[in-house]
Amino acid sequence: MANVNVQTHKGDTNLQGYTQLWVTVSPQKLNLTSNVGVVSIFVANLGPGVAENTYVSLSATGCSLLSTDGERWGRNLTFFLGNMPVRYTKTLSVIVRCNGTIGSIIVTALSDNCDPVMASIDVQLATNSPSASTQLPITNLIATATIVLALIFLGVYLVGRRNEKRKRKKKTK
Repeated sequence: MANVNVQTHKGDTNLQGYTQLWVTVSPQKLNLTSNVGVVSIFVANLGPGVAENTYVSLSATGCSLLSTDGERWGRNLTFFLGNMPVRYTKTLSVIVRCNGTIGSIIVTALSDNCDPVMASIDVQLATNSPSASTQLPITNLIATATIVLALIFLGVYLVGRRNEKRKRKKKTK
């Protein structure tokens, strides 16, 4: 079983008047079968403008290897998301393989008009268990993904609503 510690960072770019990206990963605990598991990456544009030429890159160290198809493995992956409209969210799935005992993955989201934001995953294969352990039931994975997506949409909605209220206040002054 791999223990996944997630550190999420939302860029402070709003202080500079730029678009604000948000990135997080799920699940926080990953049960591996044959040293392989799946991590979901959630990226959102919190506004106030379009995130132009958005990329998400993953860099793995230690035992961690990454793949999108389960056949080609490497330490680096890059996803091009293009222009992300305000309140747009994207979910990416990445297969993680751990051949040793410890590794880490750094996830970075950036665009032409936004400071980079990062999330990190520490992957550790339990040394006192066999390499193949029980996989989480699909219903647990779906429930976790649904909760995370609901929280992302709520956050995006609240930020958008706050920005709209600020615009209305400025117009009335």
